[in-house]
Amino acid sequence: MKVYKIKRSTSAISLLPGDVSALLHYKNGKKQLQEFSGGASFLSQSGRFINIDKNVSSIDINSNNGKKRTLKF
Repeated sequence: MKVYKIKRSTSAISLLPGDVSALLHYKNGKKQLQEFSGGASFLSQSGRFINIDKNVSSIDINSNNGKKRTLKF
């Protein structure tokens, strides 16, 4: 088993069960799309959270039923 540690200051945002993607808006104007899946491999499951740092200004989270919610920082 390997354990990884993030070396910069981040915050974790928990996702709801139906969330499928997130569009991160950075303070410098750039955007990044992240998509979420149910699991990565046999007998394992990916975490249901997003790590963000101080450069993120807002996040648009989309769910599987078409709803969108926005988190501002």
